[in-house]
Amino acid sequence: TNHDQQTGFINKSLSYHTYISCSSLPDFHQLILVQRLWELWVECKKPGHIIVIGSTSELRSMSKYATEKRALKDWCMNFNRISVGNEPLVVKKSNGVKISHLSPGLLDTENNKKTESNKIDLDYFVDTIKWVMDQPEEIVINNLSVYPVQ
Repeated sequence: TNHDQQTGFINKSLSYHTYISCSSLPDFHQLILVQRLWELWVECKKPGHIIVIGSTSELRSMSKYATEKRALKDWCMNFNRISVGNEPLVVKKSNGVKISHLSPGLLDTENNKKTESNKIDLDYFVDTIKWVMDQPEEIVINNLSVYPVQ
């Protein structure tokens, strides 16, 4: 994705309350796109919810893909957390924008049909995303990992 394509895309996002990022764009473009989108929403004082779908591969691999997903998770996790003196970490909403990071384990998709491991049903994961979206305004699910039991 080039800069002009990203700009057009993030400008369209201003028409929506929720943005769900579920891509595997190479070369950190998913992170760059989410960060640019968040910056525009803050600049425009647009409240909303950015939900970023990561991957549990961030924990299992040193591949470029896993490194990119780790960077995405770190950005999401640290973007709205602050410490106040000796108080524990608190979550703050930046200008009305919530960010949630969800890391699913192996999803039951066409690409994973040959894998013998247990998988997460897609409808279940969609329900999980909806649950995150349906939280009261004063609650943000900052990070959530969902694994199938093996």
